[in-house]
Amino acid sequence: MLLAVLDHRELTLDLDVEAPFVGLEGEDALDVDTRTIRKAYLEELQQHLQLIDRQSRAFGYDMQVFDTHESVGPVLTALLSRREGMMGGGLR
Repeated sequence: MLLAVLDHRELTLDLDVEAPFVGLEGEDALDVDTRTIRKAYLEELQQHLQLIDRQSRAFGYDMQVFDTHESVGPVLTALLSRREGMMGGGLR
């Protein structure tokens, strides 16, 4: 199983302010108006997650996204239930 744990803000970009975006490779910070880029960001994020999901399934793995602001119980239960169905019965 592949678990993608993302902060709620990463999944929604629910910020109504200009925010500094700092690169992970030491790039300079960019001041970004999140309202302007939200739609494009969310589309790119979904495409990225779908690509990871397709690639993980090609290797026989399940991929599940976890929102850090939600309980992991229901999401993990759904994932394990799906795996159980794929295995044709109970988990052993």
